Amino acid sequence: MDRSNTTTLVTHIASAFMIASLACAPLAYSQAPAAPPSIPDPADVPIPHPLQSAPDRVPAGNPTTNRKPASSSSDGLLSTRNQVTKDSAQDIRAVKPEARTLDSKALAAAGGQQVASGPPPIVFEPAILNLGEMQADVPKTGKITIRNVSDKPVTIIKAVPGCGCTTANAPKEPIPVGGSTDMEITLKPGPKQGIHLSKRITFQIEGAAPLVLTVEGEVAAYVTVTPDVIESTAKDPASQGNDGKLVVAAADGQAFKITGINPPVVTDAGPESSAEHVIHIDWAKWEEQGRAIKLTIATDHPKSSAVSVMIKRPITVTGAPNAPAPTPRPASNAPSSQLVSAAQKGDVAKVKELLAASGTNVNEVDPDTGRTAIHWAARENRGEIVGILIEAKADVNAQDRTGKGPLTLAAETGSVDATSRLIAAGASVTARDQIGGTPLTWACGLGNAETVKLLLDKGADVGVVDVNGLTPLIWAAGIGKPETVAVILAKKPDLNVKDGVTGDTALMRAVRSGKPDSVRLLIVAGADVNMANKQGYTPVQLAALSGTTEKVQMLIDAQADLSGKDGTGRTALDLAQRRTDEQGKKIAELLQSKGAASAIPVPSPTPAVP
Repeated sequence: MDRSNTTTLVTHIASAFMIASLACAPLAYSQAPAAPPSIPDPADVPIPHPLQSAPDRVPAGNPTTNRKPASSSSDGLLSTRNQVTKDSAQDIRAVKPEARTLDSKALAAAGGQQVASGPPPIVFEPAILNLGEMQADVPKTGKITIRNVSDKPVTIIKAVPGCGCTTANAPKEPIPVGGSTDMEITLKPGPKQGIHLSKRITFQIEGAAPLVLTVEGEVAAYVTVTPDVIESTAKDPASQGNDGKLVVAAADGQAFKITGINPPVVTDAGPESSAEHVIHIDWAKWEEQGRAIKLTIATDHPKSSAVSVMIKRPITVTGAPNAPAPTPRPASNAPSSQLVSAAQKGDVAKVKELLAASGTNVNEVDPDTGRTAIHWAARENRGEIVGILIEAKADVNAQDRTGKGPLTLAAETGSVDATSRLIAAGASVTARDQIGGTPLTWACGLGNAETVKLLLDKGADVGVVDVNGLTPLIWAAGIGKPETVAVILAKKPDLNVKDGVTGDTALMRAVRSGKPDSVRLLIVAGADVNMANKQGYTPVQLAALSGTTEKVQMLIDAQADLSGKDGTGRTALDLAQRRTDEQGKKIAELLQSKGAASAIPVPSPTPAVP
């Protein structure tokens, strides 16, 4: 499958994160537990942002009360949009198995390995993994059985999630003839409530065409805020008729209190308990508080500890690097380059033939991406072709439409051979793209320890900061591999640098969406376990909010303060107790066993008013 197709971030990392949410996670580079293959092609995400755009609203009607709260656009407890019904699930299973696999001829045409045709050698039980009701920002794990239905052992090379919010670790051992194996899959929703999630995981199978599994879930909307995105300007929001009005309502009709607002830019939130609250942003205070891009409203509703509002505003970056001018993109009707196509497919003979022909431009640009042949050869780790193009005087520092050079594409895809050849040919290890990222930045998030080492050995700056304030260590901690984190830590970077979006440190990103080993490495290296981000969350509170017992235990062992409160006055125990998944219950029990106390106890549920 062509990785240049757009997929869902952390920003979430990535931010995201990237990093996260790029993406389904709350941070573009901090999506949710994620493996690098699940991150969208960075060329298709030129400006990562930590918050995902608001999905469509759910259909009207409340399954509990069959009504909408007055003066609210809340559309009910659960979304029914795109739900898989019993009949539709049967329709999907009725499709011939080979129709649900990726076309092996198309895979080969794109430069992939030629695979056998025919029915898939494995089946999934269930055919669609439905995780049922889920809670916003809280991961949930389900299990499938993979059964070998062929006449030979089956090896699954890898399971590639379609987005950073899904974690899927394929079985390492071959599945014997007639045998089966169980596999856990974790899906972490973003902050948006009342939506239907449908994610895809592509299983790459040795000697067979890839097979796709669908994972679904319903993110419950217990408390909604309308609008969930409010526009503003840096000068005078009110002058455009925006009075900052927000309606916070319980979709199930249960009365609740607003217990805190972070940052404190609302002055008319009363202490009363109600099924609906109308509040207003004080734009003058918003200016004074630094013009935050996110407003968090905490509640004492037993199933919704907080809801968020995005505040759209002009982005200004202090001290950000100047983005290099990208290679001009040709007109969309420009003819495609045979050389670019041959390099992308890995056709060595065709590349040589074209370069030997008179008039071939080695730096001809692909009109769709702004990439040259050496960009694609680097991205696909076609080391031999990279060498041939370098000998033909290809520009090793050419920029695609996002400002990325061949070295960045090689580094972020873990292409060690291509990375080595490009560095030896003089490709810049410090060149910046449109978001201020360098080859090291992307290698730490999406590449591997080998490409990171190559770049560092040639003078890459371990302290470089992109326009969102993310360092290579923050990228690695949030969506990268623990091995990459270890390589960066060996260079003694500043462990407590905060990003410019949420104020997260590398440890916070690791707690949100990184691997447990990354959390452990950062703690051992001396990362501050009690530092707070812009929302007042410390690492242990983030772990209680959306992490695992393993991460919480590591932070407890590192003397994390269990009595600290976030920006809404909640402790780690409060945050864990408001989760509806099994991990939340286990984390709450662990915290209580260590003497943690609650600052805002969860109220007892009350019946909805008919």
